[in-house]
Amino acid sequence: MDTRCRQPEAMKLCPSFNVEKSCYQATGTTEEQVIDLIEKNEVPASFKISEATVTYAWVYIISNVHQQRGETLSKCLPKSLSPLDASIVVPSRMTSLLAKTKKLAEACENDEDVLSKLHVPAKQLYPSSQVFIGDECQRVGIDANSLKTVFDPSPKLTSMMVYELEIYRTKQGLPRNVLIKWLSNIVGVQHLSTIAEDALIGAVVSIKTKKNEADHHRNATTLMEMRQQEFVFPGERVKPETDVLTTVTKQLTASKKTVSKLQKDLKQTTSQLKRTLTEGEKTAKRVRAQETVEKEHANCKQLEKSLQEKSERLTQKEKEIDSYCKPYNVKRREKTSKKNIADKEQKIQDQNAKISSLEQDISKHKDNEKQMSSRIKNMRQSRGYYVQKTSALQKSEEVISSQENEKLKQKVKQITAEKQELKRQLDYLADELEDLRERNKPHLREENGEISNAVWECYVRLMALGVSAKNMSKVTEAVLTIICNFEIQADDLPKATSCRKVPMLANALSSYHVATEVKKTTHATAHSDGTSRDGVKVIDFEVTVEGGRTFTTGILPVAAGDANTQLKTFAFMTEKLGALIDKKNGTKEAKEIVKKIKNTMGDQAATQRSFNEKLEEYRKNIVPEVTEKWDELEDEEKDELLSMNHFYCHLHGLIGFATYCDKGMQKLEDLWRSTDGQLGVEGLREFQDKAGKYTWKHDDSATQRLVRTACSAFASGGDQKSGAIGPFRTFLNIKGIPRNELKTFRANRFNVLFANAASVFYHHHHIKEMFDGGYIKASNKLLRAVLADITCGKLVASIRALGILHKQFTEPYWRLIEHPDVPILKLTDHIKKSHVKLQEWSTDATPLLNKEMPPVFILETGEELVPIKDHIFDELYEDMSLQNATKQALEVSCCSLLVVYKRRFADHLEGKYSGPASQSLTEQTKDTLKSNKRGENDFGYWAWVAASKPTMTHLNTEGQCLYRLNRTDQFLETLRSTEPAEYRRVMKLALRGRRALHDLYNKLSEDISLEKERRMEEHRADQQRKKDALNKKLAARKKTINDHGGECKTKHEVETFLNSSKSKTEKTHIAKLHIQLIKDTYDLTDLPNRKELVKVTKSTEVLARDLCTLVEFVHQPTPEVNDQNDTAEYTESAVDITHIKDQIRDQLVSVGVGGRKSQDVSARRLAADETTRNEKPTQPRERDEESDEEESEDDLQDESSESEDDMEDESTESDDDDAAEMETDGKADLKVGDIVVAAWEDTWYPGEIIQVQGTNQHDQVIVSYMQRSQGNQNRFSWPPKNKLDIQPTLIAAIIHRDIILTPGESLRYVCIEKDMLVTLNKKYNKYYNSRIAL
Repeated sequence: MDTRCRQPEAMKLCPSFNVEKSCYQATGTTEEQVIDLIEKNEVPASFKISEATVTYAWVYIISNVHQQRGETLSKCLPKSLSPLDASIVVPSRMTSLLAKTKKLAEACENDEDVLSKLHVPAKQLYPSSQVFIGDECQRVGIDANSLKTVFDPSPKLTSMMVYELEIYRTKQGLPRNVLIKWLSNIVGVQHLSTIAEDALIGAVVSIKTKKNEADHHRNATTLMEMRQQEFVFPGERVKPETDVLTTVTKQLTASKKTVSKLQKDLKQTTSQLKRTLTEGEKTAKRVRAQETVEKEHANCKQLEKSLQEKSERLTQKEKEIDSYCKPYNVKRREKTSKKNIADKEQKIQDQNAKISSLEQDISKHKDNEKQMSSRIKNMRQSRGYYVQKTSALQKSEEVISSQENEKLKQKVKQITAEKQELKRQLDYLADELEDLRERNKPHLREENGEISNAVWECYVRLMALGVSAKNMSKVTEAVLTIICNFEIQADDLPKATSCRKVPMLANALSSYHVATEVKKTTHATAHSDGTSRDGVKVIDFEVTVEGGRTFTTGILPVAAGDANTQLKTFAFMTEKLGALIDKKNGTKEAKEIVKKIKNTMGDQAATQRSFNEKLEEYRKNIVPEVTEKWDELEDEEKDELLSMNHFYCHLHGLIGFATYCDKGMQKLEDLWRSTDGQLGVEGLREFQDKAGKYTWKHDDSATQRLVRTACSAFASGGDQKSGAIGPFRTFLNIKGIPRNELKTFRANRFNVLFANAASVFYHHHHIKEMFDGGYIKASNKLLRAVLADITCGKLVASIRALGILHKQFTEPYWRLIEHPDVPILKLTDHIKKSHVKLQEWSTDATPLLNKEMPPVFILETGEELVPIKDHIFDELYEDMSLQNATKQALEVSCCSLLVVYKRRFADHLEGKYSGPASQSLTEQTKDTLKSNKRGENDFGYWAWVAASKPTMTHLNTEGQCLYRLNRTDQFLETLRSTEPAEYRRVMKLALRGRRALHDLYNKLSEDISLEKERRMEEHRADQQRKKDALNKKLAARKKTINDHGGECKTKHEVETFLNSSKSKTEKTHIAKLHIQLIKDTYDLTDLPNRKELVKVTKSTEVLARDLCTLVEFVHQPTPEVNDQNDTAEYTESAVDITHIKDQIRDQLVSVGVGGRKSQDVSARRLAADETTRNEKPTQPRERDEESDEEESEDDLQDESSESEDDMEDESTESDDDDAAEMETDGKADLKVGDIVVAAWEDTWYPGEIIQVQGTNQHDQVIVSYMQRSQGNQNRFSWPPKNKLDIQPTLIAAIIHRDIILTPGESLRYVCIEKDMLVTLNKKYNKYYNSRIAL
């Protein structure tokens, strides 16, 4: 029950026993005395004792009296309780005190219960710990409890301490005589016996005003003086100083005080004048106040004059002092004094201005005096009228009946009760509002002045959200001041230096979080993975605990990626976790963590397997040390504790599926090339080298090439330079296709090859239609490569096969791995069943071509992992073309998948986990995950943090990652709400452990640097050792050869050299030595068939022949080149360069209107060479000799400057009006004077036929072309007569005839209608894609 509401009902309890009466008897007082106490706020003289211990009985009777009087308890109760005992500490919220009092009153049934339960000291008013008053009081040991006793010896009482005592008294709601008693306890009763209380209170008020003004103006000097200056009681005098400078300074100070006092008096007078001007009846007083103000004004002027005279005298005295003594710092003091005098004078001027303003107001009121008098007269007349009317009504004969009078009384009583109830509710809501304000007030610092835990937790969460260290305090201040409307000081928040240590705090908190989670579990699984960034190897570790929850334990840099280094890093990580749990017994806690690691999860790299073996040996040495009664255990129990279970990521199998399927596709494509020729883009001449061989920078299949290039050209995030992402999206909108299913191709992603292959097959009809319909132009190599491959039936069949495998196998397999109801040991049955299926499909893949094929994976619960039957699935099975090629690709892919099964799933097929699992093994592995996906995600986030904050240390980067990935914020939130004491301990532990963690990581970094240097030095020494051994071998071979006549330089010397040998064995040996010597001494890079010639495992005759070839090659004569030849070559090169410059100038001259090549220069080629196509239909179009060079790896870059927006503008219309196209047969009617549009390699141009040379498609017509304006693509004009552009044009290149040209705004140019312009662009794109691109 909430005791804050309905306080009157909360105190009136127990109808069978009068608790209130018994409380009066217990306290020895009456209700009248309590009312007297409340009204006078002091102990009445009729009380038997002058001061009492406040008990719950006192609280009960005083609160009841307040409630009966309709007063608010939160405001009145502290004032009533304080006179009883000045040492009580009234809490800011009365809820707990009133609830305790109510509970005790409910339990009282007789007088004895009241004496034993209620009449006991109220603990809420007497806290056991010291109550903090202020920093200065705390410095000398003054707190709320010590104020009750006399200090011996008396501490130095400063002005700031008096201010803190006054503020504490005000907060507690105590009378001012309590403050006087506190001061007497501090300095002694005798010291205050001669001082009047009013004078002392006035001095305290002056100090409080001085402190508030200093805070308002941020005057640090005044605050420092208050902390150092001893409080001077009224009537005390300071001993005179003998120093002349001190006397002068004190005179100046006295003058300042006089000015300040006058200003205060002036301020008080001004406020008094303002109060007297509120009503019209006080006009005379305002006049008298004006006279007073004038007098004060005159006094101020006289004072100002007196101050000026004193200032002159002081200046004179200072000059005299300077003549015989120059005290330290006098000039600065003089400057400060003058500045203060100037400030005071300025304030006097401001006050004079205010007085003038008041005088003006008074003059205005004088003018209104007559008007006010008239109003008063009217009001008196009205009053007489109403008095007469009231008398008349009283004498009237209308009498209210007694019944009506009773009803009115009842109504008044009811309204009074409702008013009382509303007042009580208002009091309750006021208390609630006060409690809410108190609770919601930001707690920025602790009582000792340190930053609160809430602030540090907030900053750590801001760090996890990406807020930088320099902006953390700015963000916090903005939120608290703008949204929460709290007034805070910037000094209350951490500085930037402290904010930079927030990631260290996050590291410590998250590491402690992980350590506690591991400590709670029984069988944990350790995950590990590695990566490299900027030449630095990094290893991360995760641990999976009960419930399948995975936590990242560390992301640490290492010197190398071998198993030994990985084990050392693992030990470092466990020692860090152990030290956070228990600093003294950190080693033991680390061993306990190692003992709980029962399983491992990683990839199948050789390093991972070696690490698993070393980790198991490392664990075997630790487990006996931390296991109680180890020697008493049975051997089977020991083996059970020492053994470990090693698993490998099953999602990595998807990468293996893609890798081996691609290799299988390469073999199948080689078979297709032997029967059908080159596939897709391989047959285009521009993608071949001089020898006619196609080159591709990736070592993968043509199937994967199609998937890569299509995704690069049309997927969001693809090639921004050469792709057509925007136009493809527009085309899909035109055709009503909801979205683009293509995704960016990244080869290291799980299942990317199969999923993207399905998407490419879904869109392959759309891509072909977009090119064939002329919606876009294949204007660069990337688009032409996609166009060539997408029209190859074999490649389309292979991507369909991969898409079917994605829907029927790889995607359900992924869902199986991530299914929460499938433990890792249950995968064995699924792997065995799917292995049988793959064996069947590898011989006959017909079931995969059936849309209604049963699902491959069925869980024990009966749940079937059926394929996702969306529009992609439907497209894969609706297109039934190329069934044979698709079946071949499926069978080859299934054979490749079987290889992956044998390599990756050997433990499940025929190894440790292939049989039924024991109960203990099932219990140990029930929470083990089936993949190492968490490690990949951790590296992704770590790489993002490292890239976005490159100056961050590794400790801070790891701290941000751990806190975010492990969701430590939820851990702290739960801990704060359920276990506040533990929360404070953890925060304190983390804050104190930051430095130790920093030193630990610094030592790790130093060890890594030393290890890298050691490894580099070992590598250098090893290379030197190999080099020395090679030189030694060469020397031995040279010696042997020299012993037999020396090295041969000609073929004749070789024959003579070999014939000089005594035996065939010696002859063979010498020939081998000679070949090896040539191999190690000379550069044989340009030697044809080099690898075969340097082999020494041959017969003697072959060795002799190869030796002759090598000798002829290495000792062939080299032409001598003298200086004159060099000069001649240089001169020849200079002539060639001049010729090249002339050619470039010719090209610049030949540029016509609009930036295209002029028709006067024969450099522009026709768009289609039909003759070449007819002669070589299976070969790509010929290219210029200058461009017939070997392509680089980036052979799919953009060749044209046409932007993506330009292509989109050409194809934004959806109207596919085939009737507007000119049929081929209609071209036979071409005649002189027709206006036609012809396609060229760069774009299309309109022109007039001036001669017809034939009617066949391969014949030509002579056309006089118009020129296009440079700034407007739809503005054409005829060139001048001396620059006519007349060119022979193939009839096949004419894409439109009888074009209508509309005159423009000027008669000098013509335009084409917008609809016709779109049609011409589509026709040109169709022509270009079909006749030029391929």
